[in-house]
Order: sequence, then structure tokens, then C-alpha cells
Amino acid sequence: MLPEISIRSHSTDQFLLDRVLYSNSYRINNFLPDSTVVDIGANIGAFSINAQIRGATNIYAFEPFQHNYEILVKNLNQFCKNYKSHQIGIADVNGFYKISDPKLINNSFYDTSDLEIADQGSYSYFCRIDEILNIIPQRISLLKISIPKTVEILENSSKL
Repeated sequence: MLPEISIRSHSTDQFLLDRVLYSNSYRINNFLPDSTVVDIGANIGAFSINAQIRGATNIYAFEPFQHNYEILVKNLNQFCKNYKSHQIGIADVNGFYKISDPKLINNSFYDTSDLEIADQGSYSYFCRIDEILNIIPQRISLLKISIPKTVEILENSSKL
């Protein structure tokens, strides 16, 4: 029996899971042995799980938002054999930034897919992408980056 993938009720997690894992929207084929996948903006881990299922040997998952990160770690513990997770985001300047809290949509669910730098929220650490890639000792087979607004906002904002 397969373990259950954790998602949050009243969130976009199920949509994300359906799109990335079940529909394979990234069109991932099977990986060669000893493949290393880096998942930046890992959210709850759907992409990392998909890579593991398709044969990736090493998974490195990066997610700055605390609530996403907690679900990510829970899911990777269930599905991935050899992974490392980090609560880190990417930016052009290293430092701690506040990330907006999830937005309530139509009083029915929380959207955690498009978090941004804000005046209020929770702090997370961000660093440059070259520093993230330098901590990975293996040759990277696939690098996935999913950070819709965060980097653009970081480039145009001052440290909080």
C-alpha cells in the first residue's frame, strides 16, 4: 500500500498535486541511475515525488514558506529515499525577508501558490542561486525553478 500524500484542506494543494504529479504537466520521463534533481520552489513536494517515482536518485528540495515546508518534509519522508530539504528561497541578495501569508479566496480556500515579499507575514531566509547550487555535490540532472513573483519583488524591494 502506498503512503498518502499530505495536502491541506481549503488550499490549492489538490490542484497542484493533480497537475504536477498525476497529469505530469512537466512531462518528466524516467531518469537514468544516479540522477540528481533540484526542486526550487518545492511547495508541498509534488514535483520532487514525481522525480522520485520516475527514478531520480537524489532529490534536493528548497521551499521558503514555513507552512509549505512542513508539508513538503512530511511528504518527502513518505516517498523519497534520498533527499535533502531546505527552508530557503532564492533572491539576488542574501537575507531574511517576510513572505506574505496565504490569501483567502472567496472565503473558501487559501492560495499558497503565489506568495510574495510583504510587510506582514513570516520570515524566511533567501540566498543567491549559485550558493544553493554550490551545496549540491552531485552533477545536477534536472533543475526545476518555480518562483512566480518572489524574485521579481525581491529585486525591487529593500530588505525588511
